[in-house]
Amino acid sequence: MTRPSLAPVPVGSPDVPRNVTNLPRHELLGLHATVSGSTDPTHLGRSGLIVDESREVFVLRDANDAHIRLAKRILVLDVTLPSGEVARLHGADITFRPEDRPKKVRGGVSASSVGGA
Repeated sequence: MTRPSLAPVPVGSPDVPRNVTNLPRHELLGLHATVSGSTDPTHLGRSGLIVDESREVFVLRDANDAHIRLAKRILVLDVTLPSGEVARLHGADITFRPEDRPKKVRGGVSASSVGGA
């Protein structure tokens, strides 16, 4: 009889629920985001569903089905988690390719809670 593996499930795995502290290591596609800070004032208040992400850019789909390309380095996003909790995420902290982010984001980098349900 073989024993099941007791290896820990890595953060960023679909088996670990997203929360404020581990959000930078998780998939962000499909979450609603609002720009709460930016060095470009025209981005402030823009919001939508995160539909694509690259190393340098988030793409949001707004209420009019328009795609908005936003540079990560200049953004602060308020991201709504499935639980209704809202987390603040600094784009400059996660300028990695999405597939590399779980292993490259350090323990000290995390989102912060800004309220929610």
